Amino acid sequence: MKTMLSSMLSVVLLACGCFVSLVTSGCVKTRGWTPMTAVERIYKAQVVVYGKMLGSIEMEASGFYRTDMYMHIYCVLKTTDNKCLAPLKGTSKKVLIEMVKPALECSKIQPDIDMSAGKEVILFLQCLDNGHFKIHEVNQAEKSLFAASNTTLGLVSRVCGSHKGFLVSQRTVEKDFKCPTPASENVCIGRAPLRHYARHDILALMVFLGFLIKQILHT
Repeated sequence: MKTMLSSMLSVVLLACGCFVSLVTSGCVKTRGWTPMTAVERIYKAQVVVYGKMLGSIEMEASGFYRTDMYMHIYCVLKTTDNKCLAPLKGTSKKVLIEMVKPALECSKIQPDIDMSAGKEVILFLQCLDNGHFKIHEVNQAEKSLFAASNTTLGLVSRVCGSHKGFLVSQRTVEKDFKCPTPASENVCIGRAPLRHYARHDILALMVFLGFLIKQILHT
């Protein structure tokens, strides 16, 4: 009896170890969470911009401290809301991204590394009513940011909804990554179907654990 219980307990612990992979670094994913491809995340993002991080400012209100960051915009690769256009097309070519730190519990972005001053990135944003922006956390535990490269710039420009992107300012540094020419609608990449294996894995685990508990109770 003890041997059987010990064996079953070992199997339960092993199964639970697989389940823990869905909970990382204190981040508990919402029910029904599924991973997304890069194309899916770009497709879902409200605003996608390419530019250079300029630095941060510390803010304090009622004892609450936060870090905001400035970003110099080279080009807007995608926007789905007209209210976002005015600040993005502003003459300063600089936008304020609020509440970068403290980061959300499930955010995959590490602001001090991924968004340090001078870094050139492709970033997902949401526009706020005050003309500023915040990071658009499209999917828990998956980055809303890519390091700039011609490959990622080309990918974003071909995703459906990105064909209306526009240039804000030319880069002032000498390197190669250039704002892509907006793609026409007939060559855009559609959103790939969401994968559901994570949800299926959880259901299978619950059925398996139920079976083991039933076996233990009947021995």
